[in-house]
Formats: sequence, C-alpha cells, structure tokens
Amino acid sequence: MLVLTDKLWLDSHIIKVHSSTTEDWDKPDSSIITKCVLEQIKSYMTDIKDVECCEPMIMIIDLSKGCFPPWMEALRIARFFVAMKSLILVSLDFTVIYVTTIKQETWLNRIFTMYTPARPVHIVHSKKEIKEKIIENRKDNS
Repeated sequence: MLVLTDKLWLDSHIIKVHSSTTEDWDKPDSSIITKCVLEQIKSYMTDIKDVECCEPMIMIIDLSKGCFPPWMEALRIARFFVAMKSLILVSLDFTVIYVTTIKQETWLNRIFTMYTPARPVHIVHSKKEIKEKIIENRKDNS
C-alpha cells in the first residue's frame, strides 16, 4: 500500500509518499488504503487550487522504502494521476523521486518514455539532493 507523510504540509506544502512492503501489498485492505492515500493527495491539490495565494505543492516519492506495487495496482495508481492532469497543472509545482538503485532509475526511465509528466519531475539519488532541489526550485519561483 502507499504511505503518505504530510508533516511538512502546513509549513511548506510538501508531501512524501512511499510504498510499503510486499507483505502489506498482499493484505486485503491494501487497495482501500492506497485509494485513501490517493484521495488525500487529490484533496491537497484541490486545496491549493481553491486558495489562490498558496504556493503549489511539492511531492516527494521515496523509493528507498518498501517495494513496487503489484502491476494492476501500479496501473490503477498511474490512471489516477493521469485523470488528474488539469488539477496537477495548477496545484503541483514539481515532483522529486528519490531513487537508490540503478534498477529503479532504469524502470523510471522506461516509464518516462511512455508517459510525459504534467509537471517537472526531478530524479535524485540522496536526501541532500532532495533538499537542494526544493531550495533551488522554491527560489526560482519566488
């Protein structure tokens, strides 16, 4: 299932998403919990859209934790984001994807040959780079 961390939401409009373990994906309620996380992300984006003075949100996808979801679940997650393209365009500043293996980066590159993100995506390899991307991009938008 997906796990959402929103500790930085109130201060910076930053959310972090990571995946759980293989065992968690096999649980019967995994799909429901994942849907709830996706709906919460949509809710945050809607809040940004509705309050014109807010800066757009930043989403961090942390691939250092958990494992890739089952294929059908991954497709459902992808469809969810594709269907929200117009909301993403007005509410999301950019996404940072934290990869820790060459295999993860290879998979992402394959995905990006078939799917063009609506907003910029930055692939990083360290926590330090996450911070640098956020600072760099927030300065550019100030």
